[in-house]
Amino acid sequence: MANRVPLIVDTSTLFLKELPVGDNLDLTGSGVVGVSSITVTGSATLQQVAITTTSSDLTLQTGKVYAYYVGVSSLTLPTSPTIGDNLKVINRSGVTTVSVYPGGNSNIMGATVPGNEIIFDELNASYYFTYANDTDGWVVSR
Repeated sequence: MANRVPLIVDTSTLFLKELPVGDNLDLTGSGVVGVSSITVTGSATLQQVAITTTSSDLTLQTGKVYAYYVGVSSLTLPTSPTIGDNLKVINRSGVTTVSVYPGGNSNIMGATVPGNEIIFDELNASYYFTYANDTDGWVVSR
């Protein structure tokens, strides 16, 4: 657990942020055993994660987080990924099925084009996509 930075939600922007240096995170009543607060010391870089929401089919971009809603039936992964590129997809549609297609000639989990789309069938689930290499293509994790 060493060298981990607590994340908070900035309620004014709805961005995830690192806890700012010198700020405190009150954990009273949180159920965390043996810790009552966390104080950030030293220098820290504040990062924000913007969440892109959509209600229509679209081509995804690396480095982003997407929450999709009713109206989405397919999502397409980026066409020219490089090793280490990643993105996250969150199902907020209330519907259990959406197809995720590779962009260009990419594979998904080693499956080759055509017919290598992934069909998500779980409500409120989130999936991480990381581009591994030409053989595996996009690797999916939760």
